[in-house]
Amino acid sequence: MTINGIWEWANHVSQKVALETLRDKVLAIDGHIWLYESLKGCETHHQQTPNSYLITFFTRIQRLRELKIIPIVVFDSISSSSAAHEAADQDEFVPRKRRSFGDSPFTNLADHVIKTDSLLSHFGVKVIIAPGDGEAQCARLEELGVVSGCITTDFDYFLFGGKNLYRFDFSATTMLSGARLHDVTHLSLGRMNIEKKVARPHLIATAILLGCDYYQRGVQNIGIITVFDILAEFGDNGCKETDPQVILDRFSSYVRREIPARSEDSSRKLRLRGKKFNFPDGFPNCTAVGNAIKMYMQPAVSNQIPRITSQITNFQKVEEILVKECGWSPQRLQREVTTSMTRSRNVLNIVTQSHINEFFPSTRTKTQNFSPIVEPCKSADDYISANNNWMRKRKRMDSDSPNVVPKKPVTANRKRTIRIRHKMSAKPLALTGPGGANQLQDDQILVDALPYLDTEYNETDRQLAMKLVEHECKTFRPTKNYLTHLPVPDYDAFLTPCMLKEMSRMKKKEEMEKLDLSRCELPPPSAVKGVDRKLWAKVLRNAKAQNEHLMLRQINLELMDEYAAENYLQRNKLMESLLTQAEKELRITKEAVMEVHAARKMAQLKAGDKVKQLEHSWVTMVTNNYRMEMENRQMESDNAKQIKRLKVDPSKLEDKEDQEN
Repeated sequence: MTINGIWEWANHVSQKVALETLRDKVLAIDGHIWLYESLKGCETHHQQTPNSYLITFFTRIQRLRELKIIPIVVFDSISSSSAAHEAADQDEFVPRKRRSFGDSPFTNLADHVIKTDSLLSHFGVKVIIAPGDGEAQCARLEELGVVSGCITTDFDYFLFGGKNLYRFDFSATTMLSGARLHDVTHLSLGRMNIEKKVARPHLIATAILLGCDYYQRGVQNIGIITVFDILAEFGDNGCKETDPQVILDRFSSYVRREIPARSEDSSRKLRLRGKKFNFPDGFPNCTAVGNAIKMYMQPAVSNQIPRITSQITNFQKVEEILVKECGWSPQRLQREVTTSMTRSRNVLNIVTQSHINEFFPSTRTKTQNFSPIVEPCKSADDYISANNNWMRKRKRMDSDSPNVVPKKPVTANRKRTIRIRHKMSAKPLALTGPGGANQLQDDQILVDALPYLDTEYNETDRQLAMKLVEHECKTFRPTKNYLTHLPVPDYDAFLTPCMLKEMSRMKKKEEMEKLDLSRCELPPPSAVKGVDRKLWAKVLRNAKAQNEHLMLRQINLELMDEYAAENYLQRNKLMESLLTQAEKELRITKEAVMEVHAARKMAQLKAGDKVKQLEHSWVTMVTNNYRMEMENRQMESDNAKQIKRLKVDPSKLEDKEDQEN
């Protein structure tokens, strides 16, 4: 069960993602949901397949592996006395597993989880049994940086602290036709906060108002639209630090008229005040609401970071389980594995880069009596010549009449080059700098590069592009220096005198000076000066100094032997934590980069489709105008022939018509 009616709203903030953006990502899987979907599906369609849930897990994990996704399956706690299911008010706080599976014959959840765990372990998939709810453990794994999101259809994942939810289409049509590019729906909590001003506390308040797993009653006369009106008025504009109970208390106090209305209250807020809501006794400060909020904000989870290692699939054990539990034959398993390998190869071919000719087909027609008006240029010289001629004609037309463009006859030999640019209204399709495109270029210059469309060019195309760039540079001279805001780099800022001296020695190819070890020597006085008392005193002082040095070294070694090991262990733990944090930040940054690339690709694909439609429409209209012009000329020619054949004076006919009128 999830929040009542929430998916109708969530579909407006979800987006399709390309499958290649999920490659090599580690995703958690809500195993309880998959188990419920399989068992409920068999019960609904009256299927008697034994242990069909094992087939569901085997098939879906195969599909994820074909897409190069690393799965971690998380199950709810199979303990009947879990702390997550204890509450003072048992009428309001019902265990989720009993509520989800009901009184169907599929109530032996522990047995299903154990069998699935055995299958997936031999299949090389990591399985985690959560101490409480599986969605809460998945959210904790994402917070620890172990996974990049969760595959589930339960919206409660966000209530437990999750950030990224993925919905896969595992329908029969998708399974047969291969993985399509837009079969994955991504729902992000960050996107909801930006677009709808909704954070985790607001979703928890929504769950309480509409009814959820831990507070089924909800509040009567409140629907999904009313809920988001309440959040807009009492939700602190999407603040992530807001307490869910504070939101509910503000709303209930205002509606119960415990708080007076103010003159600056909006019409929506006053409309909420005028409605009648049937609040339960003590709402929202009752024990049931407090327990529900506590279960979402402080769920029972494990903070242990699982070790993700590549495990080899034991197909012999998998075959034994499927044959014994599901009645499969070895031939069927072999057929499924072969089909999966074929689909995996097809996936690599399906998600490759799109070509520009998919969006801009050739406009050349094959009609014998009709020459196309739009044709591509064969060389850079043709483009430059056609472009210059076109610009001169436009300037002449603008100078003759700045408001009205005169009609010009279109002939069959007239050819122009069409430069298509997608005018970006809101978001640029090309990558810009941190401050936007205007920091790196003039306002008049449009960055119209579409790298996801303009691909598969050869060396000839590159030379043509360079020739066009050279022509543009000659035509439009730079008017300012774009690097004036940057300081002149000082390359000698970090060179110390010692480094300069050493670099000078290396430049001269001189040998490095040897270490002076004379201070460590202990020579006795010579035999000639053996009776010199001053010399013996000097030698004695040297011996005492070296003896003191050795004693200090011995003391340091003893101290290191006693304390250094623990200090180094603490330092190693600190370095490991720093490394884990850096890797987590790196993973988040890479995911953000991939999301940016995916969004750019989607925008460019849509733009390409739009440009294709506009180009086709433009060519069609220009072609129709050209044909009409040719027909008019043909009619004028036929009229001239008829006048010549009948020997009629057109001026006399016009005078006669004027007299009749």
